[in-house]
Amino acid sequence: MTSTVSHLEQENTNLSLVVETLLSKFDQVLGTISEHVEAEIIVELDPIEETMSNLEKETKSLSQVLRVMMVKQEQSDSALDDLELQISQLQEDNKELKNKGGFWSKWTT
Repeated sequence: MTSTVSHLEQENTNLSLVVETLLSKFDQVLGTISEHVEAEIIVELDPIEETMSNLEKETKSLSQVLRVMMVKQEQSDSALDDLELQISQLQEDNKELKNKGGFWSKWTT
């Protein structure tokens, strides 16, 4: 019986070493896989980050262009409003002149 216990203890030690070796190899494999996966993810993310940066720059540029266009549109609208006011004033002045001219013409003729 002592030899059986001794034999089992020896087998247990051997199995423990085998399991430790397997776990060590497994850790190495996982480490290698994770290094490659991380490297690939970083490599794949670089173009995405660059694209996002370019999109951000283009968006800022477009935003500036739109602001300038809005300012010019507001200036144009303001100029049109002023022009409408001037035309309206000229039409009123023209009506007044016709009315006055018509009134004085009646008296002079």
